Amino acid sequence: MISEFINFMREELKQPDDTAIVDWIGLVDFLSDDNESLIKQELPLVMDSLKYVKNNFKPEVYQESLRFPTLSNEIINGALCFNAGYSKEEVVEFANKGYFESGYIPKLDDEKGSFTVVHITEPECSVTISNNISARILEHWIMRASIEKPNEDIADVLEEFTQRFSGHVKRILNEPLQKAFVKAIENSTMIKSLIKFNPVTGEIENIPNKNLEAETVEDLSQSEDGGMSMV
Repeated sequence: MISEFINFMREELKQPDDTAIVDWIGLVDFLSDDNESLIKQELPLVMDSLKYVKNNFKPEVYQESLRFPTLSNEIINGALCFNAGYSKEEVVEFANKGYFESGYIPKLDDEKGSFTVVHITEPECSVTISNNISARILEHWIMRASIEKPNEDIADVLEEFTQRFSGHVKRILNEPLQKAFVKAIENSTMIKSLIKFNPVTGEIENIPNKNLEAETVEDLSQSEDGGMSMV
């Protein structure tokens, strides 16, 4: 498994730095307590997550992620924060605070457009992410919540409505990752669409990710101008 991981890093991910490869293997070995079975489980997940970052983010974000060894289920959240402009020192701090725990592991090879992001604006200011639930259904639930329970936080009600979809809906509780998910629609292909809802006016807007139409992630640098401002 280790030799397969090395070959994958060198050939598939084009990582020329053997020191970085050794750092990844060393971290997985340490966290697995030298348990060969656990190492065989974790290394493929690391490969899948790094490939996902390579396919969905700009090259500079991918390079920063390669130099940030962490658990497989923290890799994508780390990439999101690099993509939002946070420094490596800040990203390390977020990881140490547990902000990235239980993050996303891609299910498909060459996966894109994995999430719909629901951003409830002021005064609530909450972010909920959804995987494999259509934006149309989410919009329906948001409007239903605003009508049926007008005195409650929309995100709280949305969470109640989506408990039946355990594992597919998650509320983001820390501010750096909230900003990173909202920002990602501007310059990555990870987000399928962004639903913005103003609980004061009742206005709802569904913003598709125009970057999903780009042929390559490198094209994102040309499509950034005129994108939605991060809130």
